[in-house]
Amino acid sequence: MKKVFFIFSLLLLFSSAAFGDNTDPVLTRAMEKSGFTTNQMLQVQNSIKTAQIQGVPSNALSGKVHEGIAKHVDPERIIQAMEKVTARYEYGYTLARQITKEKSQVTPLGNSITAGIAAGLSREDARELADKLQTRSRQLSPDDLYSLAEETMLTARDLCRQGVSSTTAEDMVGKALQKGFATGEMHTMRNTFNKREADENRESLARNFSRAIDHGTKADDLESQGRSDRGFEGGHQSGNGPGDSAGSSGGGDHESSGGSGGSDSSGHSAGNDSSGNSGGSSGSGGDHDSSGGGSSGGSSSSGGSAGSEGSDHGSSGGGNSGGGGSGGSGGSDHGGHH
Repeated sequence: MKKVFFIFSLLLLFSSAAFGDNTDPVLTRAMEKSGFTTNQMLQVQNSIKTAQIQGVPSNALSGKVHEGIAKHVDPERIIQAMEKVTARYEYGYTLARQITKEKSQVTPLGNSITAGIAAGLSREDARELADKLQTRSRQLSPDDLYSLAEETMLTARDLCRQGVSSTTAEDMVGKALQKGFATGEMHTMRNTFNKREADENRESLARNFSRAIDHGTKADDLESQGRSDRGFEGGHQSGNGPGDSAGSSGGGDHESSGGSGGSDSSGHSAGNDSSGNSGGSSGSGGDHDSSGGGSSGGSSSSGGSAGSEGSDHGSSGGGNSGGGGSGGSGGSDHGGHH
């Protein structure tokens, strides 16, 4: 074993000429004790150094390796998980660079985008939000655009962490962008959503928020919107109550090193404003990015008169259909709470 470590040290000495002499001796010793081969140790160190050159936070990668070692995961699987984390950060930082050219802003925004993806936001939906932000850039200063982008991505992250599907999260946040929500309004919307009752179906709640925003509801008025027993205008409906099939679905990349360990996508930590390493960043806390987390479909009964179809999700127009439905929005939502 000493001979292997000596050979590895020589290899690192040569690689340092290309990457700089900043290898992590603690990580090196941990890998040696855990049975990493010389090539595997060199692969990890070079990947970390390359990430540093590209601006990706190296502690997220070394943390992933330490996490796998602590859980006695096979070294090859640890390396695969680390590579996936690297790819996710690179994608998040690429989107961030499309929104802002300021290097000081790329890192926190890239971390927020990456955290959203780790929580379940798909890469396609993250790009959709980035595109909509770029559309807003025509009316905003660079600093205002950055602030809005940061709050946008944090909102999408929080929604996905609470079990809202990627598609619904993008729809709700994207509509807020299209309706001209500024940074403060986006923050208000996020806090309002996070403070709602824990037993509410989050998928249905997000859809109700999305409809309300689409019909012109302002951020300050969202508190009274989207209750499970109301339509988006907050009034009682009779007759053709809404039908609602709500299921929460996961998204993103399944990257737990070895399939065990902590989860940073399923937690219900509402309103965490940390843009960098909170929850989604794949640091030492580990990440289990639910991929293809199955949709737990929910059915909802229509409380209106027999035969009346009802409008989707209780938007206005529920009105006075015949058949004498009782007051309230007729649809009682049952959705999987991811």
